[in-house]
Amino acid sequence: MSRTEGKNLRVVLYEGPGSTPLADDARFDTLSALLDSGFEVTRPVSGQQVAPADDAPVLVLGLLDRLDTPPIVPPDQEVHFRNLAEGNPLEAAREVRETTGARALEAWKPWFPVI
Repeated sequence: MSRTEGKNLRVVLYEGPGSTPLADDARFDTLSALLDSGFEVTRPVSGQQVAPADDAPVLVLGLLDRLDTPPIVPPDQEVHFRNLAEGNPLEAAREVRETTGARALEAWKPWFPVI
């Protein structure tokens, strides 16, 4: 598969209702690890909008409360949930990327020469 084929895994770092907010250093470490490994990360913040969902697989990461009733997900949307209290965010993202067949992106590199 070329770098332009396939779908990217969309990682959502969720801290809204039904979850416990991350400590500042844990949030920084989680975001840094995911971004440094080439994952696209969305962090919804109350009162602000994020890009609408497309047909890419989604991984929701957070300190999630126990789900008695699973969230309503459109039938055509592939959504995976992982609780950060139960594992490493980078391992979860890699596992879901492998499971969904999403393409692996590399860490960001500048397009201009760095001197």
